[in-house]
Amino acid sequence: MKHRLARRVVTLLSLALSLSIVGATHRRDALPGQPLPLRDIYRSVVALTIPYGSGPREVGFTAGGDDQRALGPLSFALDGESIVVLDSVNQRVVTFDRYSQLTGTIDGVSGTDVAVVSDGVAVLNTATATVVVHTPSGRQQEIEVSPEQATLMIDAATGAVSFKTRDRLNANLTSVAASPPVEVFGVNDHSGEIRIAGGLTIPVRTKETFGSIELIGVDRGGNIFVAVEQLLAGPIINVKKEVRKYSSAGLLRTVIPIEIDYAAHPRREFALDADGTLYHLRPLAQHLVVERWLQ
Repeated sequence: MKHRLARRVVTLLSLALSLSIVGATHRRDALPGQPLPLRDIYRSVVALTIPYGSGPREVGFTAGGDDQRALGPLSFALDGESIVVLDSVNQRVVTFDRYSQLTGTIDGVSGTDVAVVSDGVAVLNTATATVVVHTPSGRQQEIEVSPEQATLMIDAATGAVSFKTRDRLNANLTSVAASPPVEVFGVNDHSGEIRIAGGLTIPVRTKETFGSIELIGVDRGGNIFVAVEQLLAGPIINVKKEVRKYSSAGLLRTVIPIEIDYAAHPRREFALDADGTLYHLRPLAQHLVVERWLQ
């Protein structure tokens, strides 16, 4: 009898402990107004480390001063398993394979954003409001774009690169049809929305003061990746940044914390491939790191 009573007490204690753990998990993971999401587990690995300098396998970096901001690589793009980096200081585009070996260089490039297109590499220059397409043969095609064009729009699922030209609403640099457009915008201090063509609206809630939402891309499974910034209270404004993955039905799948310890701030921080692998450009004080977040 004493043994059965002892086993029953242990069972009740174990049940109570498991319930308390489930409750704690729900309180920690759930965002205001949303149920506990199904988690996709992502892990981070270093895909590329590039030293600073002007050599063949280096990228430029200029330290900032009292009246000057630091300048480093502004943008990057994916080309299969290769990584294309816009080396803004040295005015060139450099391509590295998955073994960190330099495989290509385009010199004499001035720009603020880069993308890989079907016949080469496209570079956006916001100062001149142009997109210049560089082909492997060295031929260049220059396209006038809208002065409001801040970045190139890259569809991760299809590879289509689009932008607004001066005389047309949208232009497309590939023959592949782009996936349904996604819009993001802020609403108030603690929430924003993602809108998808077809009417689906996904609420984005934040515990701290809402800073911004930036669309990263949509993978071939319809999952939507956005970067969310929150402003933390305090005497000095600190920013908390994370990447959130939502399913095509609007369910939160995962939240990836992002380090923003940049020595120079890039124009394009994230790139997404068709399978949902996330790449993060981090210009640190000593070198450039590209990290890869994968399931």
